[in-house]
Amino acid sequence: MARDRRSERLKKWFRKAETEKDIFDRYVYGWLALGLAASIHETTSGSRFGKDSERVNAYLKAHANDVEEAVEKDKLSASSLSKRMGTQNGVIVDGPLKLQEHCKTFRRKVLGQGPCSPAEFAESTAEILNKVRNNLFHREKVYDDAEDRKLLESATPLLLTIVATCERLR
Repeated sequence: MARDRRSERLKKWFRKAETEKDIFDRYVYGWLALGLAASIHETTSGSRFGKDSERVNAYLKAHANDVEEAVEKDKLSASSLSKRMGTQNGVIVDGPLKLQEHCKTFRRKVLGQGPCSPAEFAESTAEILNKVRNNLFHREKVYDDAEDRKLLESATPLLLTIVATCERLR
């Protein structure tokens, strides 16, 4: 039987994300590391998910305390992301009503404007990071667009801090 090398790949993608200069590539590499961490968690937990977003959501909820710790470690990025305004109802990123609620939950928690459970916060964080990923992978992104860069400049360091904290990479 072949040896499972996903942990090694996770670390490799994470190192690439940390050293990459281009913010778009940094997010992609960070997402690949997070996806591998979630895949490993899926295997070890015995759960089965059909979508990457479900896998990442379950992983971050299982590491809810680590997500809160990561946000505390990188309060600057989390605060910057939480204050970001999309075009709809002052949410971080545009999307359906459920995503808007996740954005509001994230903002309230990060800015100390209201409580939520660690699991709720982890789920909201996962939904936001996944939406950024979906927009980057599936929508037309203009790589010199100032707003796209600002979003990634807030989301990417937080993504990397979350992966590092959950996986104890730093």
